[in-house]
Parts: sequence; structure tokens; C-alpha cells
Amino acid sequence: MAPPDWPQFKAKRCLRNPGRFNYPDVDMLTVNGAANDSWLELYYGNSGLVEDLILLKNQVDPKNLFRHQMSIPLARDKNKQ
Repeated sequence: MAPPDWPQFKAKRCLRNPGRFNYPDVDMLTVNGAANDSWLELYYGNSGLVEDLILLKNQVDPKNLFRHQMSIPLARDKNKQ
């Protein structure tokens, strides 16, 4: 059972060890720091989830406003398949 001050404990722990947004996972990068061509499959697997995420990205963010080095692309790069 969690202690009564559980939310405060979690908040303090998160403040001591915060995560970082918009920093690529170093395991998904090449030696020169570029995104690995197959990072989508490395991260999401080969289950078809990537295609579903690309479709969703096109519906929610068709102009690719919310992007970074390793965000879901709007389309697959045909040279990298």
C-alpha cells in the first residue's frame, strides 16, 4: 500500500531526476549522431504499428508542425524501406 504522501513523494522524485523531452534516444542513433534509418522498427517493432502511427500523424499534424529528429514522419522514405 502506498504511503499517504505518495503524490508528494513522486513529485519530489521526479524533480530530482527529471526526464528530457526532444532528446533522441542514443541507442537509436548512428555513430555520427544521425537517426538510424531503421529507428522506427527498432523502437516500435515490425507489428504494423508504425503504419498506424504515420496515418494518425497525418490526421492530427498534417503540416508536421510538431516534429524533431525522431518524431513520427508523415510518410515513409521510400529509399529506407
